Amino acid sequence: MPKYSYLILLSALALVCACAPAVTNTPVNKQIFVLPVEKGEIEPNSCARAAAIIPPNEPASIVAARREQAKAILAKMTDEQKTGQIFVVGVGGLNEEESQEVFPTALNFRQKRNLKKYSVGGVIFFGGNIINDAQVSTYISKLQSRSKLPLFIAVDEEGGIVSRLGKNPQISVTTFPPMKDIGATRSPQIAFEAGRTIARDISKLGFNLDFAPVADIVTNPANTIIAGKGRSFSTEPEVACAMIPQFVSGMQGQNVSATLKHFPGHGDTTADTHLGRVYSDADLQRLLSVELLPFKAGITAGADFVMISHISLPKITGSDDPASMSRQIIQDVLRGYLGFNGIIISDDMVMEAVTKHYTPAEAAVKAFEAGSDMLIVKINFIPAYNGVLEAVKSGKIRRERLDESVLKILELKLKRGIIK
Repeated sequence: MPKYSYLILLSALALVCACAPAVTNTPVNKQIFVLPVEKGEIEPNSCARAAAIIPPNEPASIVAARREQAKAILAKMTDEQKTGQIFVVGVGGLNEEESQEVFPTALNFRQKRNLKKYSVGGVIFFGGNIINDAQVSTYISKLQSRSKLPLFIAVDEEGGIVSRLGKNPQISVTTFPPMKDIGATRSPQIAFEAGRTIARDISKLGFNLDFAPVADIVTNPANTIIAGKGRSFSTEPEVACAMIPQFVSGMQGQNVSATLKHFPGHGDTTADTHLGRVYSDADLQRLLSVELLPFKAGITAGADFVMISHISLPKITGSDDPASMSRQIIQDVLRGYLGFNGIIISDDMVMEAVTKHYTPAEAAVKAFEAGSDMLIVKINFIPAYNGVLEAVKSGKIRRERLDESVLKILELKLKRGIIK
């Protein structure tokens, strides 16, 4: 790929974090991703072009060998361990049985105990868990060392306002403008450099999964959760379709998994699923012709994950249930129409679009039955875990269904070198 001279400038010194006196903070030089003045050019029909690309396939022998290795690991796992693998838990959530959100910054005895007992598939870091480079690297290393199966170590590092690492002045990762500004350059190469640089920086700290990029198209100017924060590449499908595959390729070229979110599109809504139910008036034809185009482009580029949102689409599902609990959205649309074969992960199951209407166990079982492979449960994950485990043991969830998802998880961990 051609090199660009616009990438990095040095910025001001960082501030000392008063909330963690046991940790010594050393000022770091922050790098800033600087955009060019000149605008690029989006090729016509970029959505159709992206959907038609055939990504390079791994040799069949490598894929088959990895599957056999994953099957061998799966065969030795208990129902309890398999159930644990479908959960990505907030590192504060590992402090269960405390249900309130907490922000530990180092491994403690509860986390050690629960890593061993529940064998979760991954953890997610939030801003309060992050102090500086040495602290977060050590924390991740200790989490991995205490887990029987290596973990997905996840973070929301989108660029712009949703940057758990980039916004911290003590963390030496590159600071990015909102993806809206990246999209405005109309240069797919810049999107590639953004994905590559984010992945390069966070992988040095131990992260192997980024919940980015946002593949939503902002079609409603009243949208606050996406448009109001500049998280989407564009209001134009053709621009998003050009940017997203390049971002995914740049990120996964650094061996960090990318996640397309928030399926099937959060850009036409006006409310926030963190606060309650959110409805989309879209029917299937509308989704296929607008909202789903960037997701298809990212899927064709080989994105490892797709994140299912909690928006409700009654014109498609016939109910108020969120997309995260809908077989029509997950199985028919994402697996069927879009042909996605990777890992489907829910948005955080403790958002109020879920918690106001379902118990943790009900929500987890419904989401898994609908077709999700993994569930994010930031806090209070034990009731959700118990609900899925009981459903497996009772036969409500077939063991073959659980094995199918866990096999996908193990294969990706092997592919990305998380399991050596």
